[in-house]
Amino acid sequence: MAGNALAPVYLIHGDDALKRDAMVRRLQGRFAQLGDPDFNTETFVAAKGLADDIIASCNILPFASSLRLVIVKETEKLARADISKLVDYVKAPCDTTVLVLCAGALAKTKAQVSRTALYKAVKDSWPKSIIDCYGKRERELASLVSNMARSHGAHIDPDAAALLIERVGTDTVALDREVAKLALAADDGKVTFDLVQDFSAQTSTAKPWELADAMCARDASRVLSVLARTTDTTALSKLFNCCNRIRDLITCKSLEERGRLSEVGAHLGRMAWKQGDYVRWSRTFGAGELRDALTGAAEAERLMKSGSDADLTLELWLLSVCSGHPFLPPA
Repeated sequence: MAGNALAPVYLIHGDDALKRDAMVRRLQGRFAQLGDPDFNTETFVAAKGLADDIIASCNILPFASSLRLVIVKETEKLARADISKLVDYVKAPCDTTVLVLCAGALAKTKAQVSRTALYKAVKDSWPKSIIDCYGKRERELASLVSNMARSHGAHIDPDAAALLIERVGTDTVALDREVAKLALAADDGKVTFDLVQDFSAQTSTAKPWELADAMCARDASRVLSVLARTTDTTALSKLFNCCNRIRDLITCKSLEERGRLSEVGAHLGRMAWKQGDYVRWSRTFGAGELRDALTGAAEAERLMKSGSDADLTLELWLLSVCSGHPFLPPA
């Protein structure tokens, strides 16, 4: 394709909605240079049975322009039959239309995306038209939030950024919206911890592994914060998940003591990529503390099943693990 010409098909996919929107706006800006976008742009929000309408729109001739622009949002929500029709279209698209397919998640995991039919079709026919928009890891979000604050003419303190991410979650659109609001409320353009605490509501829910991570880090305040954001599982289920993590730490500690640290990854299986964290966490516990944690968990389970306040029992057990003190049942 010569020069800076637009391709007939683009696939913009990934979990970072802010980045996806930015890529679409960039394409719209390039398209606007070719003629009147108002008469030649059509946007669809994916729904079952919509593929025929999308393809029909793609085959309409442009008016007072060399190209039409057809944007499909939430492509991942199309039915399999619709995806199949789009796959066929991608292989032989209309040369007077730019079709932009936007998708949040084409597959359950990023690793599986390349095996989806739509991704394969675009890659085979238009390999330079795939735009990945995957978000940063949670630990990298703080710098992104800092950049957002600067774009809104403000500065955000590191502890304020951490609290905002904890409260809002990893959705970059929601984060940017909150940062913009905080920038307007900030005195002298400084977004502080207290300002986030006063102006930003808790909207995110904790990920399944966050509670166990906080416990392993022996961070009691974070444990309590995660508990407040974990509402979709029972206290007993949380206890079992944390006990499994304690057992993993015992294994890591045992392997290291026997000079077999290289075997930690094999033990962790699909979580091998976090072996550095597991080893670091295990080193903060004594072997006796880990055994006591499991003993306390057994007592906590017994109390939960015999009618004690399950949430309070779990909280007290988690705090005992963080502090290294014996588990004291609720009065």
